[in-house]
Amino acid sequence: MTKALLEEGHEVLLICYGIPSAYEKGVLSREVESPAKELRYLVLNHEKYEDGQYLAGLARQFSPDCMVAVTLYPCYVAARLELDEPLWADLFGHVLGEAQARASVYKDDSLLFHYWNQEMRIIDRADVFSCVSQRQVYATIGELGLVGRLNRHTAGYRFAHCIPISIPTEKKEHDLQVLRGRDVSEDHFVILWSGGYNTWTEVDTLFVALEEAMKVDGQIRFVSTGGEIPELDDQTYGHFQELIQDSPFS
Repeated sequence: MTKALLEEGHEVLLICYGIPSAYEKGVLSREVESPAKELRYLVLNHEKYEDGQYLAGLARQFSPDCMVAVTLYPCYVAARLELDEPLWADLFGHVLGEAQARASVYKDDSLLFHYWNQEMRIIDRADVFSCVSQRQVYATIGELGLVGRLNRHTAGYRFAHCIPISIPTEKKEHDLQVLRGRDVSEDHFVILWSGGYNTWTEVDTLFVALEEAMKVDGQIRFVSTGGEIPELDDQTYGHFQELIQDSPFS
């Protein structure tokens, strides 16, 4: 999204949250060297990112025409800021569905409030929303109706837009020997799993499918670049590992 804004000639203040579990020695708030003069790029630790006055001060100094927040937590943080600028909330996935999946895995409905509270704060504040699917658009419109935002003043206004998940179109050339010739042979058929195993991942079905495929073709190798999701799901990946350990193909 930042790349697209810069390509259209906009100036951008990019404020990113340094997720603690992604750093071995903790997160130090810092300004990252920018590849473009129109971009100021900040990475903040949890304390700074939760400081509404600090964030509002950065925004006022930048004097933006609008705010754009991406994914649930940044959208929630932006929605709490005492600023008048319009807010575009990019809801990258339907979080209440994620909440239900997590409650099911952990057998604990008390987890639901955390997600519901953040989602409703965003729904009540943002001026426009983007979703990853048309189904999520419909769910978001339903949430807007529940909080009273579908009224005579907003009749005919398009609150929610669908922006599907995408990947960069640029081809990345490299000469690194990552898998073939190291972990797998040159002639192996590789099934690559890129990403972690969150609560909605149906690992039992994945495991059965892999075993059935490997029974038919002995050249298949399964490679996974992800694992447990710290702070979100510490059970699904462990269960998948247990299934693999008992498999004749492990």
